[in-house]
Amino acid sequence: MISQHFKERYQERVHSLNISNDLKRNILQKVMNRVVNSRVSSESVCIHKFDTETDLPRYDDENELWITIRDRVVTTIIRRSEHNRKYTSEIGFDVQQIDYDLVKV
Repeated sequence: MISQHFKERYQERVHSLNISNDLKRNILQKVMNRVVNSRVSSESVCIHKFDTETDLPRYDDENELWITIRDRVVTTIIRRSEHNRKYTSEIGFDVQQIDYDLVKV
């Protein structure tokens, strides 16, 4: 259900941020819900948008948090800027579909 690669990337891309433990738990819960309810063989989902003023270091503008699910296994988690949409498509992510399903804060 969760790959080792995802666990490692989660530690560096989410857990290391100066955000509340509640938000970290909510993000993980959203990930698990999306994996369990995945109905396609591959998808990328934006699950959270960080506040660039309070959640991220000053030099960091990668405010969107994306997961990739393949065959009901979350394979990776990435952060990207909402202003850089060059590869944010089914083709760019190499998936069947993309979606936004944001964590409620």
